[in-house]
Amino acid sequence: MGDESDKLISYYAYNPRISMDLGWIICVSYVIILGMKYQLSRSSHAVYTLNYHLVMCTKYRRDVIVGTVKKTLEAIIMDLLDKAGITPIEFNADVDHIHLLFSAKPTHQISKVINSLKSVSARKLFVAHRQLKHKLWKGQFWSRSYFLATAGEVSLDVLKQYVSNQSQNVPDTQSKDSDR
Repeated sequence: MGDESDKLISYYAYNPRISMDLGWIICVSYVIILGMKYQLSRSSHAVYTLNYHLVMCTKYRRDVIVGTVKKTLEAIIMDLLDKAGITPIEFNADVDHIHLLFSAKPTHQISKVINSLKSVSARKLFVAHRQLKHKLWKGQFWSRSYFLATAGEVSLDVLKQYVSNQSQNVPDTQSKDSDR
């Protein structure tokens, strides 16, 4: 990543013939040039990558996610994600908790998605596996809490360095408005 990428960035970033409407293309090109390769999704007005890591535990950390319950739970969660328009990346379960990696759109309200996952999966599991009511009661399969973290395409340190170096890449010139 040497002089050629710097020339390309300079051309796109500072060429007055490039429309401001294409500003996001400049940002995306710059990110890719730096070696930060994002899996980008697009909508009519946005380019984004939103990945999440969700961990949900069973009520009282009961060891109930075993055998057919685990298979049923995975099928239920994958179906719910599909209906919500969310892309599952990875699913795994231990006896008392699950890990779910998924990709969402900026229009999704993640807290509502998680509440739906918890309530609908619990209800369906209690119907499909009646024996669960002996270990878990009052229709509560999941604990009230959960863990959610964003899962970036690159590390936080790389992003910090990228953001901190932004002012170093902009030439000290006057804007067009100041010439008027």
